Amino acid sequence: MTRWIFPRNVFSFSSSRRPVMPTGFDGSTRIKINETFFSIQGEGRWTGMPAWFIRLQGCKVGCPWCDSKNTWPESQDDGVSFVELVRQIPYNARHVVVTGGEPFEQRIRRLLKAIDLTGRRVQVETSGCYDVERPGWITVSPKRYKPLSKQALKNADEIKQVVTCADDIKWMQEEVLPYCSRWIPVYLQPVSNGQRALELCIEECKRSGYLLSLQTHKMINIP
Repeated sequence: MTRWIFPRNVFSFSSSRRPVMPTGFDGSTRIKINETFFSIQGEGRWTGMPAWFIRLQGCKVGCPWCDSKNTWPESQDDGVSFVELVRQIPYNARHVVVTGGEPFEQRIRRLLKAIDLTGRRVQVETSGCYDVERPGWITVSPKRYKPLSKQALKNADEIKQVVTCADDIKWMQEEVLPYCSRWIPVYLQPVSNGQRALELCIEECKRSGYLLSLQTHKMINIP
């Protein structure tokens, strides 16, 4: 049986004495990041939620329409301590989004567990091409450019499908949804909020009962 050791609370978040840094869980002690910032979640289930974003560095998926291509190269530095990353989260940020890049190209369980133990909600945005780890709300935005992980699809809390054309919707229905929970919320998101893709998404949402996700942060010109 695993023995959990709870040292002094190093993350000040609430007045509770909830322990926040047990040892004994897997994951890297240092995380390679691209940037961190406080903004509003603009997509999917948590649209409108104030959130602290931790954008990780490194992605081998290679989506041609990616709007964060600066995250693709693998970082050559040693990364940042996951303890320091959690210490940087503002006191009033109660929702933390770990995104990328592709978060699960790194071993981030220590980071996710540490965030969770501060009492915050942690959300991870992933391509679904790698097995996922918890704790956290798992947003899978499935990509066609690398084989998908059935484990990731099975453990997804929401599907957020980027739509460039009708084939993307058909691919999702054939290659993604059969491996997900039948009750999972499915969002269609028009690529770059483009008009033609938006029209496709609206029609399919009306036909199939999916939900529409817009990149609202771009619409109001925030990160």
